[in-house]
Amino acid sequence: MLARTLVRAPELGLRRALGASRLQLVRQLMTESLLLASIGGATGVLLGRWALDGVLTLVEDLPPWIQLQMDWRFVSFICAAVALCAAVAGLVPAGSVLRRLDLRGVLGPGAQRATAPGSRVSSLRALVAGEIALALVLLLAAGLFGRALVRVMQIEPGIRPERVLTYGLLLPEAKYRSSAERLAFFDQHLARLRALPDVQSASASTILPFSDQHIGNFLEPEEGLPGSPDASPPVILTRMSFPGYFETMGIPLRTGRSFREADRANVVIVNETMARLFWPAGSAVGKRVRSVGGAGPWLDVIGVAGDIRHYGLEGEIRPGIYVPFHAMPQSFVGIVIRTNGDPLRLAPDVRSLLKEQDPTLPLAGLATMEERIGRSLFLRRAYSSMTATFALVALAMAMTGLYGIIAYVAGQRTREFGVRLALGAQARDLRQAVVREGVRLAAVGIGIGIAGGILAGLALRPLLVGVSPLDPVVLLGATALLVAIVLGASLAPAIRAARLNAVDVLRAE
Repeated sequence: MLARTLVRAPELGLRRALGASRLQLVRQLMTESLLLASIGGATGVLLGRWALDGVLTLVEDLPPWIQLQMDWRFVSFICAAVALCAAVAGLVPAGSVLRRLDLRGVLGPGAQRATAPGSRVSSLRALVAGEIALALVLLLAAGLFGRALVRVMQIEPGIRPERVLTYGLLLPEAKYRSSAERLAFFDQHLARLRALPDVQSASASTILPFSDQHIGNFLEPEEGLPGSPDASPPVILTRMSFPGYFETMGIPLRTGRSFREADRANVVIVNETMARLFWPAGSAVGKRVRSVGGAGPWLDVIGVAGDIRHYGLEGEIRPGIYVPFHAMPQSFVGIVIRTNGDPLRLAPDVRSLLKEQDPTLPLAGLATMEERIGRSLFLRRAYSSMTATFALVALAMAMTGLYGIIAYVAGQRTREFGVRLALGAQARDLRQAVVREGVRLAAVGIGIGIAGGILAGLALRPLLVGVSPLDPVVLLGATALLVAIVLGASLAPAIRAARLNAVDVLRAE
């Protein structure tokens, strides 16, 4: 809008000379700006509605707390944004041009000067340099988020998630009152699952990894907590598991053994983190733990299981303990099934089996373990993709602005280029002159953008798992991409300037 208003300075000068007031000229420019903004806003809403429907079909299992509706609040926000953009895009150029409007300069001999004064395009250059800087900052942030996402996805979860189907079962206490009834139901359910074709193994636990669930207890070793006497006991993640759970989930046993059918009480398996915390100088197998304060019996440690990323791939690994389910029967369990092929192909058989056993029970959260891991990365994927989208939009706007100012400056220098051609300049000289204008603008914007990107990276450090805010791949890649697009945006005006005919230009002069 600023470049367009500058080009129309002679027209505005003529209108002013014919009696139009400055208010009338501002009203004309504001009307045009509002019309353009309204068309853009309406088109954006329609395209956004269409794009939203398409995006939602690609996103599986969207969290229920995310509601994407185009209601009156959304429409109000769009109208306010359009009005604000129209006001800024109309008033700022109008005030800038009309304030400097000199009737003698636009109508008299001064209008025929060979080149445009630098002051006329200084604000354009500043805006475009700022757009380039913002685009680079967002590109760098998107690159860092993308690299961090790749690093997070490469983190070992501590289990073998492939070909594992999971779901939850909750037994109503009104129907399954006693622990014996609950045990009998789950034992029968697992036995029927193991009899299905393509099932390698099946087991269950009260809490599955990547489920956003936690049950904690305070435990102490028989020898006392290591460290100072007043050391506080940590919260121990506690899970009640059936025999075969470690084998089905692919959790390695570092030492000791897994649960057996005969293990009914007073035995536990700890993870590596808890073993290192309670017994840093020796083996945990054969040691004993109990609830803090002496409540409850001593529990013998029979094995040490490998650490798993229970709270997400980038979550903290905390001390954990596994208790035989038969020792503390619960009404809810998470079922895990390792299959020979695609686990989802087993879903109809599972539903049919459960319906035969108890048709009133719902099957909750049927999903593969790989899907559970993917859902745990939803927020990271969301802000990574959003930042990348914003970066692309900012990049497109910056390149549009750069193309506009280069085309404007090249158009203002038409007479100058004609004189240069008449004095012997070559077409490549004109191309280089136009491209240099774009490179100078880009250099300023890139310099500011790199500094801003580094500061943004430092501020985002907690989210950059395994990635440095000064990652050279991201810095060089984003800068190279921006430079390539800058050259592309400058090329079209440069080619057009190189095709000028000196005779035609001087004859028009």
